[in-house]
Amino acid sequence: MKRGNFSYHRCDYVNRLSDQGCFDQIFYPTPSFTPLLNEDLSNKTSEDSDPIQLRPQRVHLKIRPNLPYSVHIQFKQALDYPVDLYYLMDLSKSMEDDKEKLAQLGNQLAVNMRTITSNFRLGFGSFVDKVVMPYVSTVREKLDEPCTGCAAPYGFRNHMKLDTDAND
Repeated sequence: MKRGNFSYHRCDYVNRLSDQGCFDQIFYPTPSFTPLLNEDLSNKTSEDSDPIQLRPQRVHLKIRPNLPYSVHIQFKQALDYPVDLYYLMDLSKSMEDDKEKLAQLGNQLAVNMRTITSNFRLGFGSFVDKVVMPYVSTVREKLDEPCTGCAAPYGFRNHMKLDTDAND
């Protein structure tokens, strides 16, 4: 099928189309990479800004579909990065031994985390089973007090908001 200077179909390999003398008529966009925001990496957080751990931060990239393109990115883990740890625990009777272990280890965990970052907060929330069978008995008396000394089922309670004082 001949159309214009083409002796092959218009959708063909670039080198075959070039061999036909059509190179100047071929639209073959090349990929481009332009950093738009490329601030230096930073080590430490401050009160009013986050650390910069990835460089570049913003780019403009033009690529062709289904063709790979390599981008050089730098990463640096920030020192003293903020860490929030929130425990959410099932406080039903079956988890009683785990609750005691967590209470023993909670303070030690906070001490160890402070060796990694001074910007550490700890919080705690709980739930007691799902209020549906087979997780709990749906008999009214069992919903109020599933067993002696057991809390009635509930979806969620926040006991300690995220705080720097781990002793609570």
